[in-house]
Amino acid sequence: MVLHHDIELLPSGNILALLWQRRTYDEAVQAGRNPESLESDLGMLEEKVIELKRVVNPDGTDSWEIVWQWSMWDHFIQTDYPDKDNYVEGDVSDYPHLIDINYNLDTDTSIDVFHVNAVFYLERYDQIVLTSHFNSELWVIDHSTTTAEAATSSGGKYQQGGDLLYRWGNAQAYGYSDERYTFLSGVHDPSFVYNSLSDNKVGTFFMYDNNRDSGENTQVIEMNPPLTSDGQYLIGVDVEGVYGPIKTMLQADLGFQQDRLGTVKRLSSGEIFTCNCAGTGEALWLDKQGKLMASMTLSSNTIGASNAPEVYRIQHYWSTDEAIKQIEK
Repeated sequence: MVLHHDIELLPSGNILALLWQRRTYDEAVQAGRNPESLESDLGMLEEKVIELKRVVNPDGTDSWEIVWQWSMWDHFIQTDYPDKDNYVEGDVSDYPHLIDINYNLDTDTSIDVFHVNAVFYLERYDQIVLTSHFNSELWVIDHSTTTAEAATSSGGKYQQGGDLLYRWGNAQAYGYSDERYTFLSGVHDPSFVYNSLSDNKVGTFFMYDNNRDSGENTQVIEMNPPLTSDGQYLIGVDVEGVYGPIKTMLQADLGFQQDRLGTVKRLSSGEIFTCNCAGTGEALWLDKQGKLMASMTLSSNTIGASNAPEVYRIQHYWSTDEAIKQIEK
């Protein structure tokens, strides 16, 4: 097992972290993965979210205890191999709350087939937001479950256990071929902006869409999810069986195309802070409508392994922020 990509600090002081666990070739095949997509010596990476709590030892040192976890492995579906696990009759589209283990058969690697790259905590509803780069989707899961409930399809505040409460960006991943329901092609850095004036009266999701392999420019995307005031996501509002919306509030063309990396935030001013993450490495400020206002070249210490600027995540702080004031002292 290995931690990867991202962490999120919870209000409790605990930490959410992404984790890869390698599954063997035989385990992946038994779970219903197409064996032709696997290499026998590599197997497949399982995606997990773990919650870590700091423990102070008697000798004064710190250690970390896993107090909660969610595993993708418990929420797979497949319709191709009746003699293997996770098999169901019918269509994948009949089970949008589950993850098709065979959706990604042609990824960059045979082992890292989902590539969850970001975790965000939606505090008001005790939900965890993830993005899968190769599924080109945003996922929401319930954090109020116990670990035992998170391995099932029941329990927790929303009574769906660890199944997906919501997914958006690529309905092809759960059986809909109509490209009108596909908005993302590679995605990074989801966040939620509370806004009582939004269509749902709650807020909007923000994300960075690579437009991977599409030939189109990378974008910043904002959309208004079908979210109720008590944290429920409605399916089929726009199209039966599809998680909407089927149109975005904002698709800001960044003027370049990058297949990887990405970060974006809506600032308290309403402006947008992002970057040319795998290109020039510049920080970018956009106005509320997504038009470029200013840019700044970052330090040379952002140079990546390819000897080019590479930025995974950047954060914006106002000069009046108390944290900045403390540094200045």
